[in-house]
Amino acid sequence: MSSQTQDILARLKKHGHIDMFYARELYGIHALSQRITELRGRGHDIRTEMVPFVSRHGRPGKFARYHLMGE
Repeated sequence: MSSQTQDILARLKKHGHIDMFYARELYGIHALSQRITELRGRGHDIRTEMVPFVSRHGRPGKFARYHLMGE
């Protein structure tokens, strides 16, 4: 398991969730969805929540927040 994947799993276990903003800011991870796919492949039950937001230019959008279930 890569150190990035280990960092993400540790964050999920401690806080229950992670999103791209935390992943970039805290760990320098830019491919969060790929690391989540790796963790799912290792048997971790991780759910995706799509969170709506409005950009600084007033445009609506969504980002993924990942939740670790049952651990």
